Amino acid sequence: MTTSQRLVFLACLSALCALVQGWIIGLVDLNAPDQWGIEWQELSNPAAVLWVDVRARPAYDESHFPGAKFLSLDDWDAGLSALLADWDPGLPIVVYCDGNGCDSSRAVAERLREELESEEIYWLIGGWNQLPGRGNR
Repeated sequence: MTTSQRLVFLACLSALCALVQGWIIGLVDLNAPDQWGIEWQELSNPAAVLWVDVRARPAYDESHFPGAKFLSLDDWDAGLSALLADWDPGLPIVVYCDGNGCDSSRAVAERLREELESEEIYWLIGGWNQLPGRGNR
């Protein structure tokens, strides 16, 4: 085997290893169940939930799910104070953002889960687009 053939072989082997590693990492990420994501249809009583809207402030001001509280990672302390005024421990919290491509709801739900030490904090799969009658104030 010539030196150039060895280099090509090593490059191919290295690329194969990288692909396998990426596949394994991707497999873990893609197939891991997200126990804190919830769909609208899974909510037995949507009225007995504290809704948290993490979309941009202008979107919230224009329209939000009835009773939803605004919370932003940029102004966390002020938003959290307002949210805590309406939250009773034991009341489930569901966080929503713009839709499937938005990870803000996951990040906020995770942070709320840590800070409030509650297991009943979820993010809404599909976000704003899944809420019936969206456009309410």
